Amino acid sequence: MKMQEENKYRQFKRLLENLIKSGIDEYSALKFIEENIDILAKKDDDYDVNNSIYFLLNNQDVYGIVYVDGDTYYWSNLINGFLTKLKTVNEKDEDFLQASDFVVEMIINFANSEKIKQIIPEITTYSVENKLRALKNLGLNENGYHVK
Repeated sequence: MKMQEENKYRQFKRLLENLIKSGIDEYSALKFIEENIDILAKKDDDYDVNNSIYFLLNNQDVYGIVYVDGDTYYWSNLINGFLTKLKTVNEKDEDFLQASDFVVEMIINFANSEKIKQIIPEITTYSVENKLRALKNLGLNENGYHVK
């Protein structure tokens, strides 16, 4: 059990470092982790939260963060230097359009565009997590909204 706790500590320390490296101040980064610990802290021994966090950037500025688990995703926006609490919506919800974030949806749906399908034809069968990973690896659109 002690080894699992040390692993979690190292993961969250690395997450904190990644948030700070991306330009988020230490207080905001710590507050983000604290407010979302129940979502971010998985019980699996081999799970690393850092492998499921994607930064959404507009040019080089952080727009927000997406945390994915298969086809379920949560996002947080950076507003006035602070990351909001992670939120998610179910596509079956009646208020999906009001509750969702246009930029987050646009970036995720970009993976299904004809341009991306020409590069990775099988991308439409990917989970949201694998779509974001593929977009990150392609490194497209670094002068606009993109995944890092």
